[in-house]
Amino acid sequence: MKRTVSTVLFVLLGAVVIAAIGVGFWSQAYRAPAGTQVAKSLGTAVVNGKTVPHVELDFSTYPDASGTMIGGQPIHPGGNPSWPAYAPTNKFQVPAGALVTVKWNQYDSGGALNNNYFAWPHGIYGPLVVNGKVTDHIDLSNVGHTFTVRGEPGVDSGFFVSVASPANGDSPTDTSKPQTVEFSFIAGAKGTYAWNCEFPCGLSIGGFGAVMSSYGYMSGYLYAV
Repeated sequence: MKRTVSTVLFVLLGAVVIAAIGVGFWSQAYRAPAGTQVAKSLGTAVVNGKTVPHVELDFSTYPDASGTMIGGQPIHPGGNPSWPAYAPTNKFQVPAGALVTVKWNQYDSGGALNNNYFAWPHGIYGPLVVNGKVTDHIDLSNVGHTFTVRGEPGVDSGFFVSVASPANGDSPTDTSKPQTVEFSFIAGAKGTYAWNCEFPCGLSIGGFGAVMSSYGYMSGYLYAV
């Protein structure tokens, strides 16, 4: 009988510990201020002779995660004032196989990449337009952030999109004067894709610590449905 009681108590204690760990992780988890942003429909487009949905995603990058966007919406709930962040969310949803046009306002400063590969666009459809002008790459020593998307394990392994934005060196905190980036890509097969920034804007570990290793500031998900 004593052994049975001890076993039950041990199991209950284990359950309490597991629950406490779960609550701890939940309390530290990033919570997107606007949930998942569903891409705005632009109708259809013809891509390689095939008619596909055409949608638009709009996001911004800011130098201060504790601030607000134009209109008062938070960049990041309880965000660190010394960390940059993407806004209004880090989660995006697009139709699988759609032509996705991205419009990106970049307000943050920047610097030199530690891998020049990411200064050039990869996996895009059509031109890269920066501040209203078509360009083939971003100045390697003056990059703000990158939007780099890959399929999760087992999801469209050949899918890869990466585009860099220029640093907003003239006025990194002036939200009335962003660098503008526009590009398009063809969404992959249905599934979950992870995106992250490849510009080392964190601390230590080659610039990939701190904000870079904290989910939600410089990373997130793209859902193809």
